[in-house]
Amino acid sequence: MTRTTLLALALLLAAACGTAQQVKPVVGTISYQVSGGFTGWDRILIVDGDGAAHIKSVSGPNPQADTRQVDAGTLARLQALVSDPKFAALEAAYLPPPGGADLQDYVITVELDGRQRRTMTRDGANRPEILGEAMVTLNDILVSLVST
Repeated sequence: MTRTTLLALALLLAAACGTAQQVKPVVGTISYQVSGGFTGWDRILIVDGDGAAHIKSVSGPNPQADTRQVDAGTLARLQALVSDPKFAALEAAYLPPPGGADLQDYVITVELDGRQRRTMTRDGANRPEILGEAMVTLNDILVSLVST
């Protein structure tokens, strides 16, 4: 091959690499466990990758066990939050200073690209914004399932 042909081939390969699309992460099941507090209830919200959601009651009153579909906008927001690199960088736990009573624990477990990522926090903890946003979205889903 001539030098010009090699140069043209190298430029073609470089251009092809520059147009490669970024692969979107695959979000599987997301679980959100809320336990403790004054009531001592322990509930787990399970949201599948397709948006099917239900509640499993470990202790406390057992809410209706029907599986319901999370609306597309809420599901897209939740999946975007948990697939964000900031979420992947979360520490294993965010705890408040010692002291306090009747605090609830919140555990989020996410299946992302076939791997599980888990983080937890407790009432009164200073938590990163991305964790707080994920919790708000999950709480909204949880409340919508319990109240309907």
